[in-house]
Amino acid sequence: MIRIEQIDKSRLPEIKEYIPEEFDRAVEKFDPDKEIVWTARDGKQVCGVVWGHQYEHNNENCFYILFLEVLSQCRNQGIGTVLFQTAQAEAQKKSVDMIRANFKENDTFPATAKLLMKHGWEKPELTMYFFESRVDKFFNDLTWAIPSKYASYESYIHPWSEITPEELEIIRKTEGAYFAQNAESDHLWDKEKVETINSFILRDGKKTMGWLITHRHKPNTIHYTSIFIFDEYRGSALYRAVIVKAVDLQKKEGVPKISWLAHAKNNKSLKLWNMLFKRIITKTENWYESKKNLRS
Repeated sequence: MIRIEQIDKSRLPEIKEYIPEEFDRAVEKFDPDKEIVWTARDGKQVCGVVWGHQYEHNNENCFYILFLEVLSQCRNQGIGTVLFQTAQAEAQKKSVDMIRANFKENDTFPATAKLLMKHGWEKPELTMYFFESRVDKFFNDLTWAIPSKYASYESYIHPWSEITPEELEIIRKTEGAYFAQNAESDHLWDKEKVETINSFILRDGKKTMGWLITHRHKPNTIHYTSIFIFDEYRGSALYRAVIVKAVDLQKKEGVPKISWLAHAKNNKSLKLWNMLFKRIITKTENWYESKKNLRS
């Protein structure tokens, strides 16, 4: 007999096998006012989990399904459907305007898409590509990744700790249509939450030239969240200079992996990533988004 049960932060160790690499981080950031976790149980065994997160975006009250997972041996029993319905019902109780879900393309993708559309969600749309590589491949396989080549750019690259409130506001407001990877949540720009090893503010005197923001998503991986160079500096080698410096600092700290995202509709960004990094990619994932307007 399958039963659905909500768990609190103290019981998160019960689902550690579902998020082994990011478990400590998930526990640390767990906000009981915003995070809601349900488990599907067959006796004492946890056979499925759904994790939802409530947040504000563009003055909308939103609900995001962080992940929904059912053990392979427990699939095709309707467990995923029940977990999904539980999360959606909770969003409706909280008077949420929009409910969203992102998920990667894998063997469960067709069933997930079918389930979402059955319940009135939009057809899943390819929104981004996730890439992963290694620091050693970066320096071994890219002919332009030589730190000494960019010594003349050192004076423009400043550590994140030196960022001013004015510069932080520029980052929050800038669209970043070419180089940047925009974020939906201001917490990604939070001065206290970025990776201090290799996040930078770029400036010429007092003039902001751009930035590089990274985050530690896993103990062995630094994610390159956003890089942006203002138009007048894009013809220079500043972009490559700041990337090389960041990866070099990561190498010295002994963090072996790098990751980044590219938006599926940003053709210029995709072209850039492909030109610079195609030969070093060790892992690629396609990510989709679906959503449902709960106001109507």
